[in-house]
Amino acid sequence: MTLQTPPQVEPSDHGWGIVADGSHPSQAHAWTALLTGFGPQDSFFFQAHAPEAADAPGHASGRQTLHELEVAGSALGKVAAPMSRAAQNALLSPSAGPDVSAERGTAHADSRLASGDVSIAYGVNPDGGAPLSPFGVHVEAATAEAVTKPGQPVTLASGARHAYVTSAGRKVATVPAEWPVNFSVRIPADTSQPVAALVVFNEQVTTDAQGRPTLGKDGRYAYDPKSTSGYVNAVRLTVYGERRTELTIGHAAVLRVSQ
Repeated sequence: MTLQTPPQVEPSDHGWGIVADGSHPSQAHAWTALLTGFGPQDSFFFQAHAPEAADAPGHASGRQTLHELEVAGSALGKVAAPMSRAAQNALLSPSAGPDVSAERGTAHADSRLASGDVSIAYGVNPDGGAPLSPFGVHVEAATAEAVTKPGQPVTLASGARHAYVTSAGRKVATVPAEWPVNFSVRIPADTSQPVAALVVFNEQVTTDAQGRPTLGKDGRYAYDPKSTSGYVNAVRLTVYGERRTELTIGHAAVLRVSQ
């Protein structure tokens, strides 16, 4: 399998996340993992939101070192030391703690995990090697961060110390250390065959103040360097079939109503 950078990677239909109703000049949303298209509703893991919500506080982290991810009895894999944070009218501390510094009109979100082995329909390898799942992703020291400040365009970034894609118990592609923006792995790599899965790393998407991807003159998504809102996914795994299913790992999103 080969690494590819297609001319256009279309953003996820689910995109930014949950935009809160009401008068909020800035918002932020982050999560460790999100599964969509698998069941009747989306499944969030360790999500944080500003303004805070009952199921999404400003700071969400795992008390245990290793967490098994599961939806409706189906395993998605495991993540170590997951953490997500979100703040509005404030900037998060550089450390992993919940401390923030007030700064009016800003929004800041980040997501971190020490490591993760994930896939849609996770299959453990009894020999201890790569998962037996048709399509899987391994990341180490993965981060995603989004910041918006008054008078400045949105800042998006993600990366990992090490990351690779697996298929049926084999490592099929290793992601470059510099994590190019919107870098993708197509499975199969042979473009004469129908795409079965697509993995996008360091996915950066600009949006409007409602979390909708910015559009170009042709009505399709186009990155807007002046946008003050947007989101970044450390990893987005899309599996195609009768029903499109997506698993995102390490998500950070911010928006600002006033430019």
